[in-house]
Amino acid sequence: MFDSCCKCGRRSSAPLDLNAVSWKLIELNGKVVPNQNDIKKFTMIFSKDGEINGRGDCNSYFGRYTTPNNGEITISPDGATKAMCPDMARETEFLEMMPMVRTFKIDGDILMLFNQDNKMIAALKKI
Repeated sequence: MFDSCCKCGRRSSAPLDLNAVSWKLIELNGKVVPNQNDIKKFTMIFSKDGEINGRGDCNSYFGRYTTPNNGEITISPDGATKAMCPDMARETEFLEMMPMVRTFKIDGDILMLFNQDNKMIAALKKI
């Protein structure tokens, strides 16, 4: 699992810039996400104006985020389309994870999201 790699404590020397790329979910709550080659599913795109959007399994979502201090983040999903998806359970878990995020780290091309207990709850890869 990717989680063991992420606990190594390494930090990128680059600034923590979420806005440069789209991010693809590769791990959620300690479980590797299957079908990682499908770049249209389970994505996050952070805009410089504080908006976030992307896709779950088949639904699009949108919301807001803030980064008050370097490494801190709050994500507030505002809405999503409501189609029935083949992987509805993972999509629900993905959307419910977002408000629990408190901090983030970027290590190379990996974005790691952590909850209030500093437990990694998601890892995403640049696409």
